Amino acid sequence: MEKAEQNQKVLAVFLLLFLMLVYKQTIWDPFFGQKFPAPSSSSSTKPTVDTPATAAKPEEKFAEAAPAAANPSAPAEAAESSPAVSAEPTASQAAPVASTEAPAARPYYPNDAQIVAGGIVTAATTKLEVDISLLGGRFTALKLLDYKQTIDAKSPPLDLVRHVESAPYPLGVYSGPLNDNWVEYELKGGSLGQDKHLQLDLASAESSPVTLVGKFPDGRTITKTLTFHREGYFVDIAVALEGTAQQNERMQLEWTELVSPKDPTFLDPYNTSGYVWFDGERAERLNFSKFPIDEKTKQPVPPTLGNVQWISMADKYFMAAILNPDGASPAEVLKTAELYRARMAGSDNAIAFRVAASPKSYELLRDMDHELHRNIDFGKLGFVSAPMLALLHFFFDLVGNYGLAIILLTIVVKAALYPLNASAYSQMKGMQKLAPEMKRLREQVRDKQQQQMEMMALYKREGVNPMGGCLPMFLQIPIFFGYYRMLQYAVELRGQGFLWVDDLSMPDTLHVFHLPFDLPLLGNQLPINLLPILMAVTMVLQMRMTPKTGDKMQQRIMMFMPFMFFFFCYNFASALALYWTTQNIFSIGQTWLTNRLPEPELTKRSKPGKPGKKSFMERMAERAEQMQQQQNAPKDSGKPNM
Repeated sequence: MEKAEQNQKVLAVFLLLFLMLVYKQTIWDPFFGQKFPAPSSSSSTKPTVDTPATAAKPEEKFAEAAPAAANPSAPAEAAESSPAVSAEPTASQAAPVASTEAPAARPYYPNDAQIVAGGIVTAATTKLEVDISLLGGRFTALKLLDYKQTIDAKSPPLDLVRHVESAPYPLGVYSGPLNDNWVEYELKGGSLGQDKHLQLDLASAESSPVTLVGKFPDGRTITKTLTFHREGYFVDIAVALEGTAQQNERMQLEWTELVSPKDPTFLDPYNTSGYVWFDGERAERLNFSKFPIDEKTKQPVPPTLGNVQWISMADKYFMAAILNPDGASPAEVLKTAELYRARMAGSDNAIAFRVAASPKSYELLRDMDHELHRNIDFGKLGFVSAPMLALLHFFFDLVGNYGLAIILLTIVVKAALYPLNASAYSQMKGMQKLAPEMKRLREQVRDKQQQQMEMMALYKREGVNPMGGCLPMFLQIPIFFGYYRMLQYAVELRGQGFLWVDDLSMPDTLHVFHLPFDLPLLGNQLPINLLPILMAVTMVLQMRMTPKTGDKMQQRIMMFMPFMFFFFCYNFASALALYWTTQNIFSIGQTWLTNRLPEPELTKRSKPGKPGKKSFMERMAERAEQMQQQQNAPKDSGKPNM
C-alpha cells in the first residue's frame, strides 16, 4: 500500500502547509479590543474652532510636500516649490496684524483657522450632512447620517473626511499650476439659517443646487455648483471657468484621504484600504500600503490609470468616489507623505462629475448603478460570497437580528452538506470496521506492491472509499473562506449586537489583560475573546466524536486544525466565529444522533460493474495491478537472446 501511503502523506503535508499559511496571514493583528476603526489622534483635527489661538500647529511635512503633489506637471512643480509657498504660518499668524513690513508670502494651503474665518456652511439631505468651506470651496466634513463613529449611542455620525493641519480638504480644483486653495467663494442664491445651515429646497424637489462663485488666481471667474439630492448618496459637482486657460490645461477635481502608517486600517492584515478604479470593463485595485515606491529615490511612483469611469478611495466598509456619469475621463493617483489623492480631469474650462459617498453595501452599490459594486472584491470565491450575503439579508429581514440570521444561514449550509456528511461518516465507519483486516494484511503481505493490490481489492470488495471522509472538509473550506470574504465587506454587521457581542464586525472582547511584558506581534495586551474559544472547544469535541481512521498522520492534522482555526478567528469579526461555532454544535448533534443509529453494513460487491462505468476504487485497483505486473516483468526482457 506504498502508493496509498504516499498519497496520504502528500495530502497531510498539503493540509499542514495550507494551515501554516492561514496562520501566517491571520495572526498579525495587534489591534485588540478596538471597536470601529476610528481616525488616529493625529488625523482627527477639524476646523470647528472659532479662534486662531485654538488651531493646531501645522505639520511641516505637508507644507513642504504639498507643492510637489499639487499638480504632476513640471511647470507646476517649479512654481510651487519656491520658498515663497513652502513656508506655513503658525496659528498665531492667521489673523491680520498691522505692520509696516512687507506682507509675508501666502502659504500654499490655508490653515484651519483661516478656513474657519472664511466661513463654513452646512447642507443636509436624508443621508448626508456636508460642511462646505467658503475659502477654497472644499468639503470639510462629509457625514453619513445613518452610521455612527463608534457603537456608543451618543457617538456623532461617521465622517468620511480625515484631515490634519496643513493638508488639503477634498474637492479641490486644479488647472495647470493654478488651483482654488485660496479662492474666496461667495454663496449665490439660497438662504442660511442661524446655525449657517443651508435651507435646501428638498421638500418640493428631488434635488437642490448650491452655487459658489469666486475669482481664480488668473482673474477668471470660477463657479462651483453642488447639487444635493433628497435621497441617496450622490452629490453632483459642476465647475465652470470663464474663458480659456492660457496653457490649455484640463481642470482636475481632487479627492483626498489621510492614512497614517500607524493607523489600524493601514497595518491591519485584513486591510482593504486603497484605490479602486473602473474603466468600463474591469476594476483595478491598489492598496494604500502597497503604493509603488522608487527603490533609489524612495519617492512614490504613481501608476498609470488612463481613462476611467470612476475612481474611489475606500476602506473595509465605506467609500468615496469621483465618477463621470457620461463616460470615461483621465484620472491619476498621487501620494504625499501620509496623504493619498485621486484626481479626475474634465475639459479646460468645465467639470461635470458626481461624488458618491456611501457604505460598501453590495446591494446598495449595485442599485446606485455605474458599476459601483465593483468596489467590493469577493475574489475568486464570489460565487460563494455573493449568495451567502443575499441569504444573510433574507434571514435578517425575517428575524430582525444578524446574529440569528447567521445561525439560520448556518442551518441552511449544514442541511445542504448533510448528504455529503452522512456519506463521509459512513465511509469513516467502514474504514474503522476494516482496520483489523487492514492490519492483518500489513502483517502477512510484506511486498508493498502486493500489499497495495490486496488493500485496493479489499476496499473494492467492501465498497469503501478511503478518501470519502475527506470530501466534506474540502467542500467546507471554500464555504468558510467565501464567508470570510463576505464578512470583509458586510457593513451591515457593523454595530450589530447579539447576546454578549456588542459588534459582530469586531472580536467579542470581554476583557483585556495588560501584561508587564510584550508578546511577539501582540504587544502587552491580551484580549479574552469568548466566541473563538467556544469554537475551538466545540471543534475538538466534534473531532473526538468522529470515527477515527487508521492513518495516524491524518489524525494529527485533524487535531491540529482547531488550533489553526482558533488563531484564524481570534481577532477577526465575531460573526465568523459565531458561524463556525454554530456549525460545530450542529455537527456534534448530528454525530451524536448518527452514533445511536444502527451501524451501516459494508456492502460487498460480488458482481462486476457495468462496462464503461468503473468506480473510483475499481480504477485504483486496476492501476495497482498494472504497477505490480510492471514490477514483476523480467528486467532483461528487452535484451536479445545470446
